Amino acid sequence: GLSRWQKEIGKEKKREHLHKMPAEAMATVKKLTEEALLQSLKIADKKEREKQFSQIKEKLLAELFSKEATAEKKFSTRDIQLSFKELSSQLMRQSILKTKKRVDNRSLEEIRPIDIIPGLLPRTHGSALFTRGETQAIAVCTLGGENMAQRYEDLHGDFTHRFYLQYFFPPYSVGEVGRSGPPGRREIGHGTLAEKALRAVLPDPEAFPYVIRLEANITESNGSSS
Repeated sequence: GLSRWQKEIGKEKKREHLHKMPAEAMATVKKLTEEALLQSLKIADKKEREKQFSQIKEKLLAELFSKEATAEKKFSTRDIQLSFKELSSQLMRQSILKTKKRVDNRSLEEIRPIDIIPGLLPRTHGSALFTRGETQAIAVCTLGGENMAQRYEDLHGDFTHRFYLQYFFPPYSVGEVGRSGPPGRREIGHGTLAEKALRAVLPDPEAFPYVIRLEANITESNGSSS
């Protein structure tokens, strides 16, 4: 099997560049920030909570790496930042297990409110606005004739898709400035996943002989938009 193959032709793993976080760095970060982080985890609003986390982190770095501090001789800023991230994650998980509530005060079984408005766009063949919590998508359906199918080729020849879904995640959906251009690998992957999920419920070509193009435009994202 694989273990025998590894012994025969495998190479030793390169561990000389493996960075291990010093336990002392974690202990220092815990001592200086644990109480403040626990208080911040009680804030349900995500933006306000992240703002508090950022302030705690800035205060920590200033305290350890100011001109008067001596900690810079013991730790690197990288060690402290990694320790801070690890500690905040640990405390968040412990809080969820202890209180049975997530940081936004939802229970373990509770999902975000889901709202669907069909027929949002009057001139399209079909449309809907999906909102779940702070994540939102406008889905648009367009129908066409056979010559409008999406063409593709593989090792076996040229073919067409009579149904295809295209997913777009513009930078403004997460409050960022960025270039809008051809879809990236993430967008193509998300679109393909959604396409596969819906393919099973498509009507037979004999009953519905149209090419179907679906477009999912993410207008806001806080959580999974896929």
